[in-house]
Amino acid sequence: MSIKSYKKNDKTYYEIFVSVRSKVNPKIRKQKRKKGLESKAQALRFEKNLMQECMLEVSRLDGDGYNWGQIVEKWYEYKLTDQFEPIGIETLTDYLAALKKWTYKQWDKSAKHFSRADVKSVLKSIEDADKSKSFQAKMKGTINRVFTWGMEEALIKDVYQSPTIGIKVNRKAERVPTILNRQEISKLMDAARTLESPWYPIWAMALLTGCRNGELFALTWDDIDFLSQSIRVSKSYNKRLRITKSTKAGYWRNIPINSDLKILLLELRSTSATDHVLPRIRDWCQGYQARALRTFCTSIGITPIRFHDLRACFATQLLQNQVAPATVMKICGWKELDTMARYIRLAGIDESGATDSLKILSTTEASKKIISLFGKT
Repeated sequence: MSIKSYKKNDKTYYEIFVSVRSKVNPKIRKQKRKKGLESKAQALRFEKNLMQECMLEVSRLDGDGYNWGQIVEKWYEYKLTDQFEPIGIETLTDYLAALKKWTYKQWDKSAKHFSRADVKSVLKSIEDADKSKSFQAKMKGTINRVFTWGMEEALIKDVYQSPTIGIKVNRKAERVPTILNRQEISKLMDAARTLESPWYPIWAMALLTGCRNGELFALTWDDIDFLSQSIRVSKSYNKRLRITKSTKAGYWRNIPINSDLKILLLELRSTSATDHVLPRIRDWCQGYQARALRTFCTSIGITPIRFHDLRACFATQLLQNQVAPATVMKICGWKELDTMARYIRLAGIDESGATDSLKILSTTEASKKIISLFGKT
């Protein structure tokens, strides 16, 4: 609060300024100003009235609680240090950016009044932007996660259910990942080597280890153990943040070195002048590995795939070679069985004969059933 005097046309006037900040939410503040008052007594009366108005408005806003944007920011700050359900910094940053982009219309709205209509509005804007159903579902899930956290932390009061409850997003059919069969893998490797493509050792390493792009980029000679015939994968390079961090799963794993991989590593070792196992191609450093692979595949007449699909090629080849799914999960660094199930389906492992051991009818009864199917008596 303040009362100041000033001169105008040789006459003294008074100006008052009133500011009231919420004790519940410090970011809530109301301010009012009044000028042109002719006496200090008049200024004092106006000051009292403006103070009451500000306090009433702040009290009303206190009842509404934090707005949606503040809930999102508090959730983000909490997740940065959450030890119980941690989220990677890159993923967390993506969540924050997506929420700011798609819920900007609700950003300054009281979270208490974030309604089902608001959720539908967000999903409609995502649909209008030609985003996938999968992305809509992900956005809905993110809003639900943040809102539920706000209720659990008592930051959103007098609300007992997330506004996303009951809203369904019909996902499209699961996209079948593109992979190369054995003939196409051989053609890719033969062509890359014959044409002396600088990508040859990178693609070969991906197909022989199943490593992710960032893991391959971060691989150093300290990770290669020729004595135990294994590669220890314990780190990954993040091109966006330009840092080397832990693997996506958060733990290290070992990958066996077979004869082909050993030959490749020895060739690389004989020409390497750095600590890194794989050469630093400019397009790889700039993140164009997917485009380079698709272009090369198209040029030699095989299925154009993404760089990450080389990992799927590795996994499906192991499964087709009768390697146990649990072993494949361990080598590839997967935690979720759902992920493994997708690759088992993709591998096309033959299910024939799987039900032969099930017997519920006697031999005689079974014969009668079979005969009746062909219309014989």
